[in-house]
Amino acid sequence: RAEIEEYGTDPNDADSDDDGLDDYEEVQTYGSDPNEADTDGDWLDDYAEAHEHGTDPTDADSDDDGLDDREEIEDHGTDPTNPDSDGDGVGDAAEVACGGDDPDDRDGDGIPDATEGTVDSDGDELADFCDTDSDGDGRPDAEEGTTDSDCDGTPNYQDSDDADGPCAEDTGEPPEPADTGQAGDDSGQAGEREDPAGGGQGCGCQAPAPAAPLAWLLGLPALLLGRRRRRAR
Repeated sequence: RAEIEEYGTDPNDADSDDDGLDDYEEVQTYGSDPNEADTDGDWLDDYAEAHEHGTDPTDADSDDDGLDDREEIEDHGTDPTNPDSDGDGVGDAAEVACGGDDPDDRDGDGIPDATEGTVDSDGDELADFCDTDSDGDGRPDAEEGTTDSDCDGTPNYQDSDDADGPCAEDTGEPPEPADTGQAGDDSGQAGEREDPAGGGQGCGCQAPAPAAPLAWLLGLPALLLGRRRRRAR
């Protein structure tokens, strides 16, 4: 009588809806409808949910991740009882929406989703795990990688300026010359001749001694002749 008046089940059939669960089991254990084989309407029979998948036969989305239980089981291969099936910090629904072939690296940039996470570094409304250029600097994450080349605490793939930190990479520009505080051309040393080709650079050679006075050379023979005459006397 209770079956008829309270539950509307068939008192002559232990499983009124033929879903594999006895009416008593549905009413007392799972709270499912003993007259409806798929109580939550997710295209999974109550028996399959209760005994095969461990899902709630009264809730189409047992883990409340935004994906129906059947969708997770049959379409995506995710766990319908765990909102983050692979434990990478990114929910199943977000990963499915992103697409991609690798569930551990949805954007295929070589950086795991667990590393990139759901932060949106460049504010383009696309989470880093699903963004191939997370910092929006025009260089793909696959090229920038996770190193922090300028030591500013932000990995390159999230840093739109990789050269503003305390150990920024050398720009390749020559250093500024040091100021010696001395005026004039200090390229050569005293006694050096300047390069006759110009440029103001010392040639590194010593200047020759000045020639003997011409008058002294011309008077030398007469001096020697005078000395000989005095000796002859």
